[in-house]
Amino acid sequence: MKEVLIVGRKEMQEMLKTKSTLIFALFLALFFSIFPAMGISKADNPAVSLNNSVFYLSLTIGVFICYMLTGQVFFREKQEKIIETLLCAPVSLRTLWLGKVLGVALPSYSFSILSAISIILISNIFSRTFLFPSVAVILHLLIVVPLFIASVVGLMGFVQFLLGMRENRIIGLLIFVVIFGALYGGVGGIMRSDFVVSWLHVIALLTVSVLLVALTAYLARYLSKEKIVTTIS
Repeated sequence: MKEVLIVGRKEMQEMLKTKSTLIFALFLALFFSIFPAMGISKADNPAVSLNNSVFYLSLTIGVFICYMLTGQVFFREKQEKIIETLLCAPVSLRTLWLGKVLGVALPSYSFSILSAISIILISNIFSRTFLFPSVAVILHLLIVVPLFIASVVGLMGFVQFLLGMRENRIIGLLIFVVIFGALYGGVGGIMRSDFVVSWLHVIALLTVSVLLVALTAYLARYLSKEKIVTTIS
């Protein structure tokens, strides 16, 4: 566990050096939080609209940012052939992979929390009544969102480790289109009062997160340092 934390800390320190990526991630988290939050007070049911916004945007923004950071941590290291040096380090491939997942998931989840706090604060500023997320949405934010983000990072990291450079570019583009479409297209839908977040939605996403973790853990058995090296060129 200590080695995983060391790798994760190293990845986060490297991210701090790429200020342009972090600034864009901050802009993304605030932009897609502020404008929906300003419209919550005008919704037919502001409390329901707040729950919908926090439930949807905290997860989608976190996934979008973890997609950006995963490419920087996994794909860029293969592109620049830094991964060859890392594979020679006295740590197992599993430790290296878990450390990178931790190093991406924590910053991504931080931006999710930032977006949720922004939505809550701004919606209360524009509303005449006190608004706060339901217990189900709070547990979603504290448990489901970080687990889902970590599972997505782990799966994307596995794919970027396993596949070649060309395949990674194609898959990366497809993932970007899907996530951005979900983020951009879903902003209008979450303001509708006919959709109400329930415990069923939270449990469903939690189940999906656990299944993704189990799938990635199973697929990781087929990953080796030799396979990674052969996909660099």
